Amino acid sequence: MVDDRPRAFADDWRFKPQNELTTLQRVLAKSSFLGPSPRTTQFPRPSGKVPVVREWQLHCLIAPWAFGPVLVRWALQHYAQWTVPPTVMFLFLAVYMVMFVSHYFETLYDLSRRYGFFDGSAPRDAISPSMVPRVLYEAFLAILLRPFVMIAFAYDRHATCEISLWLPVQLFFFTLIADFFYYWVHRATHEFDRLWCLHRLHHTLKHPSPSLLGYADVPQEIFDIIGTMTLAYLAYPLRFDELQIWLVYLESIEASGHSGVRVYMPGCLTSTILRQWNCELALEDHDLHHRHGWRDSFNYGKQSRLWDALFGTWLERVEGTKDNLDWSTRVALP
Repeated sequence: MVDDRPRAFADDWRFKPQNELTTLQRVLAKSSFLGPSPRTTQFPRPSGKVPVVREWQLHCLIAPWAFGPVLVRWALQHYAQWTVPPTVMFLFLAVYMVMFVSHYFETLYDLSRRYGFFDGSAPRDAISPSMVPRVLYEAFLAILLRPFVMIAFAYDRHATCEISLWLPVQLFFFTLIADFFYYWVHRATHEFDRLWCLHRLHHTLKHPSPSLLGYADVPQEIFDIIGTMTLAYLAYPLRFDELQIWLVYLESIEASGHSGVRVYMPGCLTSTILRQWNCELALEDHDLHHRHGWRDSFNYGKQSRLWDALFGTWLERVEGTKDNLDWSTRVALP
């Protein structure tokens, strides 16, 4: 019987001769989506303190991508007097998000080569050959559906391109609102039998990787992609350009949370403030969540640890504790 679950070394198929692979497998094998394999890459074993990535480094990496579409739309309005039709905006954002996610995956994979993984004695889960069509479908659905919903809700081609000076504050509260909705739905899928069946597939991942970010049952997948964003927007509407900036940061945080890279890298939209109460999100938090199963799980938040702290579902970090962070060594981002 073929084992089509995500598991360690399940992606060994990528090293087969090209004529033995399907078209989709060849595309995936040649892309940067899968990341380095432990068959060909010697990842560092966990040792010493956990290196730290500062918020300003993350903003330097993500902000140019986040503000890029805003500047393009502003330039077209200001210099060409052209308002971008919704269809063109969707196609542009779809391609743009694919480019950003690919770039960000490469950043995470570069960090993993240099610093290894949390719980480094266990290899990360990988994609089996039979999973390739599904994983590609899920990845593109996640990348494409969010811009579609965002445009449907918030885009007005004739509206002036505008961003509030209060943008950092707006993004802080919007992130916490989205995380509040995500927290309770996520927690419910762990605590109620009838909902666990919708989440169980995703928890076959014990040591996830970014390429398996969307590996889930369809109801969970759809809610993860658009549910929390929609509920947050209804509760606290943002302008289209502000929402698009948030979306780029969201994609980076979600990919990071499934990478398991052994660095302290906070969710930079909220961490500066929440660190005062030790409620900031770090990469190890969601990685620990995946190592637990059903009712005994913790760390349900995906953008912060605030709601876990307030409602008693906070799990202490194992390696990234305060006294085991190396603030003296600067982690260089690609």
